[in-house]
Amino acid sequence: MGRRAIYYEIPNAMVEEDRMFSKFGKNVLFYSIGTVGLRVASFVLIPIYTYSLEMGEYGRLALLLQTAQILMIVINLGSRTALVRFAKEYEDKNQIGLLYGTSIFINLTAAVVVTIVTTVFLSPLFRSVLHTDSAQSYMFLTCTAAAFNCLSIHLVTYYRAGEQGLKVTLANLSSAIFLILLTMVFLRTLHLGVMGALLAQTIIYGLLTGFLFFRLAARITMGVSLALTWEVIRFGWPLVLVSTGWLVVQGAGLYCVSLFHGLQEVGVYSLGTKMAQIAEMVLILPVIMAYEPFVYSRIGDSQLSTAISRLLTYLMIAFAFVACGIVFVARDLLRLIAPPAYAPAYFVTFVLLPALAFRGVYYVGESLLFIEKKTRLAGAVVTGFAMFGVALSYALAWRWGMYGAVVAYALTTVGTGVTVLKLGLGMSLVRIEKERLCVAGVLLFGFLAAVYALHGASNYVYYIAVPVSVCLGTVCLCASSFLKEDERRAILAFFARARAIRSVFNA
Repeated sequence: MGRRAIYYEIPNAMVEEDRMFSKFGKNVLFYSIGTVGLRVASFVLIPIYTYSLEMGEYGRLALLLQTAQILMIVINLGSRTALVRFAKEYEDKNQIGLLYGTSIFINLTAAVVVTIVTTVFLSPLFRSVLHTDSAQSYMFLTCTAAAFNCLSIHLVTYYRAGEQGLKVTLANLSSAIFLILLTMVFLRTLHLGVMGALLAQTIIYGLLTGFLFFRLAARITMGVSLALTWEVIRFGWPLVLVSTGWLVVQGAGLYCVSLFHGLQEVGVYSLGTKMAQIAEMVLILPVIMAYEPFVYSRIGDSQLSTAISRLLTYLMIAFAFVACGIVFVARDLLRLIAPPAYAPAYFVTFVLLPALAFRGVYYVGESLLFIEKKTRLAGAVVTGFAMFGVALSYALAWRWGMYGAVVAYALTTVGTGVTVLKLGLGMSLVRIEKERLCVAGVLLFGFLAAVYALHGASNYVYYIAVPVSVCLGTVCLCASSFLKEDERRAILAFFARARAIRSVFNA
C-alpha cells in the first residue's frame, strides 16, 4: 500500500504542476498578443507623429506622454496591484464588488486632486520644460487622458485577476486600433498638432472606460467602504513610490535634456527609448501580467519557489533573443518610421537594452517582497534609487545631453533591480539559478555585439550573418548542459504535439 501510495502521488503532483504552467503559459500568450498589439499601435503612431509634427513638437508630445505615465501611477495609488493581490480573498468572502467599487472610487478621487494640483500649481515648471505659454491647456488635457487611461486599465484588471487573458487582450487591441484611426484624423486631416494627439487619447480611453464600467456593473454589485479605502491605500501607496520611481528617472532625463539641449534632442532620445522598450512591452510585461496572479494565488504551495526560480531564468533567456531581434530590425526600421534627423536614436536603443533586462529581475524580486507584504521596503528602495537617478540625470544630461540621460537611466535600472531581488531572496526560500543566469547574460551581450559589429555591412551580409550567429548560439545552448532533463522532455513533448497537430491538418 505504501509503495502504491507513493507511486500515484508523484504523477499527480507532476500533472498539477504541468497544469499550472500550462495555464500560466496560455495567459502569457494572450498578454503577449495584446501588448504586441499595443506596441504595434504605438509604432504605427510614431510615423504619424514624426511626419505630422515638427521635431520640436514631437519632443513636446514625448514629454507630455511621459508625464501622463507618471500621473497614471499617482492616480491609481497602487490600487491595481492591491486588486490583483486581494481579489481571490474577497471573492471567497463574496465581497468582490465592494473591493472593485472602493478601488474605482480611489481612482476617481485621486484623478480630481492630481488634475487640480498639476494645472494650478505646477504650471510654471511645465512652461519651462515645454517651452510654451500654453502649458496649462496641455497639462489639463494630459491629466484627463491619463485619468481615463488609468481607469480603463484598472477595469480590465477584473479579467486579469481572474486569469482571463483573452478578454484583456481583446480590450487592449480594440482600443489600440481606434486610437490609431482617430489620431490619423486629428493629425493628418484636421492638423490639430500636439493637442490633437492628446485629444485622441482622451476620447478613446474615455469611451473604453465607460464601456468597461457598465459591463462590470452588470456583472457585480459594487459598493464603497471607507474602511476598505484606507486598507487599499495603506497597501498601495508605497507602490506609487515603486512605480513612479522608474518613470521619474526616465522623465527626469527627458526634462533635463529639454532644459539644457532643447526639444529636438528630446525627440531623438524618446524614439530611442521607445525602441528599447519594445523588449519590455512584448516580453517582460506580458510575463509579469501572468506571473503576478500565478504567484499570489499559489502562496504556500511547496512548488512555488522552484517555479519562480525557473521562470526568472526563462525570462532572461527569452530577453536575450528578443533584444537581439529588436536591434536587428531597428537598423532599417528607424529609417522608415522617422526622418533621417532621428538616426542617433539607434545607439540609444543599444545602450538601454541590456539595462532593461533588470526590469524583469526587479519584478521577480518585488513579488517576493509583496508575498511578505513588504511594499514599503520596495517603495523605499525604488525611491532612493529614483532620487539618485534624478540627480545623476541632471549632472550627466547637462554635460552630455541625451547620452548622459541614457547612462543615468541604465545605472539606476540595474541598481534597483539587483537590490530588490537581493532583498526578496533574503526573505524567501527561492534560490536563483546563478550559472544559468550568467549564460543568459553572455548570450545577450554576444547577440548585441554581433549585431552592432555588422550593422554597417551590406544588406546581403547583414541579413545572413546575424541570423546565422543567433542560430549558432541557440544550437550551442541546446547542445550544452544548460537544459535540464525535465526541460528537454517538455521541449520534445511540445514538438511531438506540434507534429501531431500538423499531421491532423494535413490529413
